[in-house]
Amino acid sequence: MLKIGLIGAGSMGNVHNSCYSLLKRDHDVTVTAIADLRPQMREQAKELWPDASIYNDGSELLEKENLDAVDICLPTYLHAMFAKAAMEKGCDVFIEKPLCLSTEDAEMLLETQKKHGSRVMIGHVLHFLPEYTYLKEVKESGRYGELKSLVMQRLMGRGGSGGWEGWFQNLAKSGSVIVDLHIHDADFIRRILGEPKKFSLSARDNGNGFFEQITALFDYENKFVSAEAAWDYTKGFPFTASYRAGFEKAAIVFDSTGEAKLKVYTPDGKMLVPELEQNKDEGIKKFTGYYDELKYFCERCIEKKQIESCTLEDGVKTIKLVLSELLEAQKQHGGGIK
Repeated sequence: MLKIGLIGAGSMGNVHNSCYSLLKRDHDVTVTAIADLRPQMREQAKELWPDASIYNDGSELLEKENLDAVDICLPTYLHAMFAKAAMEKGCDVFIEKPLCLSTEDAEMLLETQKKHGSRVMIGHVLHFLPEYTYLKEVKESGRYGELKSLVMQRLMGRGGSGGWEGWFQNLAKSGSVIVDLHIHDADFIRRILGEPKKFSLSARDNGNGFFEQITALFDYENKFVSAEAAWDYTKGFPFTASYRAGFEKAAIVFDSTGEAKLKVYTPDGKMLVPELEQNKDEGIKKFTGYYDELKYFCERCIEKKQIESCTLEDGVKTIKLVLSELLEAQKQHGGGIK
């Protein structure tokens, strides 16, 4: 039995909690403890696990519970301290992205993992989404020749309260759109193309040093690679993830808002809609990507195998890249973290 402690039962914690409930149907997993400062969130999460212990604070959960793994779905600025504490307790750890908010914390987590040997996985879910795994496979197989260009976008409207106590809108707690949203595409780019030689960017802030939009250009020699992210369009604007990948023998277009989300255009003028591999279970399809990444994490923990996808080491490289982008944006705007 893989005993899991869930620290943070907000929007993403609720998604993870639901995925574990689906996983228990054919995996020996159970959420035995839940921690969240908000009573309504704790109680909502406990509905799926009536026997789970509930706590007001994650530190108390770690102190009192005997766990195999800990899932951290807290605001980003709290990730490092709880991940370190979980590893020191001998637990394997799943950390929702972004990993942390400083290079010092990133290095500290690497040292902690090295000392205690915990399996650690970072929640970069794009690597488990069918449209992105398809692009990765096409690029690696060379099916359509060399990748010449890749343009990625991640856009959304402003909505809700900005998270618990408005933490999303606090640069020191979220890292703004650069660290929280743009990180998805930056991570995927470096994962399929390696480390960029350099980058340039244009960023827009809200007048107080908080960045709401970024377009970054990454230098991969003879490839055009860019990523745009924005999260302050009008409230009714739909969440939109997209990419355009130009290969020698095809163009692949993904748009999360389209009826046919993924299309391949070939030199003979044809448009193909690839059939993607994905779970047919409607309950699981609702959580596509999130279910698959947590399934991978749980199976690795149960089988005592090392994490090979979305590793802590890769997560550190990604957070260092986007923190460098944040620093460059701050230099351009003549400010620091506020």
